[in-house]
Amino acid sequence: MVWMMLQQNESIYQSIEDFYDHLSDYYHYLFCNIGDFNRNLAQEIDTKILKPHKIRKILECACGTGHFLVELAKLGYEVTGIDLSNNLLEQAKSNARKSGVKANFAHANMLNLSNIGQDEFDFVICRGNSIPHLPVQDISFAIKNMSSVLKRGGICYIDTRDFDLALREKPLFEFRSHFRENSDDVIVYYIFDYHEDYRTCHVVLNFFNRTTNTIISKHFSIDVFNILESEMRTALKKAGFKDIEKLKLDNDFDYINTYLGVKG
Repeated sequence: MVWMMLQQNESIYQSIEDFYDHLSDYYHYLFCNIGDFNRNLAQEIDTKILKPHKIRKILECACGTGHFLVELAKLGYEVTGIDLSNNLLEQAKSNARKSGVKANFAHANMLNLSNIGQDEFDFVICRGNSIPHLPVQDISFAIKNMSSVLKRGGICYIDTRDFDLALREKPLFEFRSHFRENSDDVIVYYIFDYHEDYRTCHVVLNFFNRTTNTIISKHFSIDVFNILESEMRTALKKAGFKDIEKLKLDNDFDYINTYLGVKG
């Protein structure tokens, strides 16, 4: 079953891996004050979710450069992160070493978590609008895999953009960040193209050198599938989660929907 799904969508998963491998050297530019952002979000999740549910062992799917996972490790949690991009995983390992925390990392696909463990974790998190990189039919299977690595009573945390709102308004442009680095002004923004079941996100980075009055531009593109709130709730229910709720976090972006489910 897993092999067939991976074979059918091999080009999609290869494009995801290639996108993040190529973007990896510029990934930190997508966020202003990435350290503060992840620290504040980790502390809020710790206070509102992890401590009340006595969470100890955490798996992050699509952990990227590991900054968020490092913040959880600093709070005393036992953490493991997986990602499709080897380049991002190398940065994650480096960030953990520099921070002096213990964190485990593995190259893995959300459609196959058999090597990560079964009924092992108290909390599985997939954030940063990562899961909509998968086709909608694969999202349900990925969530079932997340359930398989959770202990009974464990919590699944998944966030996505608010695609219900995005498909109503269809914004074409999104400003991301602007900051100064040495003599460069770095300006990052997204441009969106809309299709029937997905939208293409074009990530544009402009580096304006004030000394030479020159601009260097970098451009990366990735397809993101539209998953509605009703589809997310259905996928969580089919995977055996109960007490499903949607919440907004003070330290996350306004356009993010966060879903929580408890493994029954």
